Amino acid sequence: MTYANLVHPVARFLMLGAILSMIGCKTFTISERDLIQPDHRVEDAAAERQQKVERFTVPTGHGDIAVTLISRPGNSVSVMYCGGNQFRTSQMGGEVVRAFPAEADLVLFDYPGYGGSTGKPTLATMLDTSVAVYDAAKARTKLPMVVYGSSMGGFMAAHVAGARNPPRLLLEGTAPDTQQWVKSLVPWFAKPFVRAQLAESIAGVDNVEKLKPYGGPILMMVGSRDTQTRSKLMQTYATALRGQGKQVSFIEIDGRGHGQLLDVERIRTAIAGFVTTGTVP
Repeated sequence: MTYANLVHPVARFLMLGAILSMIGCKTFTISERDLIQPDHRVEDAAAERQQKVERFTVPTGHGDIAVTLISRPGNSVSVMYCGGNQFRTSQMGGEVVRAFPAEADLVLFDYPGYGGSTGKPTLATMLDTSVAVYDAAKARTKLPMVVYGSSMGGFMAAHVAGARNPPRLLLEGTAPDTQQWVKSLVPWFAKPFVRAQLAESIAGVDNVEKLKPYGGPILMMVGSRDTQTRSKLMQTYATALRGQGKQVSFIEIDGRGHGQLLDVERIRTAIAGFVTTGTVP
C-alpha cells in the first residue's frame, strides 16, 4: 500500500526538480500497474468478512463529511481511521478494512473536499472535522473508539486524541510536527539547494504538544525505507512522548517504505492485539 502520502504533490515536484537539475535527465520505465489502479471497494472487503456497511454524513461548519461505518454484531471496540493525503474511502477503503481485525468496527471518512465530502480542504478544516467525525461515530456505535492515523492522518489522530482522550492511539509513518517533517523530506544531498518555508497556517502544528493531555497507550509503526517520514523522525517522536511519561510501543518493519505497512503480517498482528487489548503481541 502506497497511498498514504504526507507529501503534497507540489512539494514532491519541487524536490524532484532540484534533484534532476543536479544529476541531469534520466529515463524511467512505467508499467501498466503504474497507470491502471482499480478501486478497492469497502463493500467487497466487508462481504468477505460478513460485516455490515453503513454510510452517513456528518454536517459541520466546514462541509458535509462522508463517513462509512463497517461493523459486526458483538464487537466491543471501534477504530477511527485517519488516512493520508491521497486517501479516499471509495478507492482505498477495502484495503484498510482487510488490514484491521473483524472483531473491531471500523470508521472511515473523507476529509473536506475529498471523495464524498464537501468543503474546502485545509489543515485547519481537516483537524476540526476529524473531531466532529469522532464524536458522531462514537455516538452511533456506542463503543469505545480507538484512533489510528496514517501519514498526514497522524496529525488528525493526534489532534483527536488530545481533544477526546480515546482508549488507544496508533500512528503509522507520521511526524511530531510540521517543521521537523518538512526538514526531513529534503535529501541530504539536496539540502544546499532546497530551502522550504512553511506557511503561517501550518508552521506551528506540534503533535507532541497536542498529545500532552492524552493518557492512553500508543503504538507507533514505520518502515525502514520510509523516505517521507523517516524512521529516525518517528523515533524522535516516540522519545518525546515517552518524555511525557506515555506508554509507547515502537515497531519498525525492515525494507518497507511509506504507506507500505498494512499488508505486513507482523503489523496486522500488532494492530489486532493493540486495538482490542492495548498491548502488542
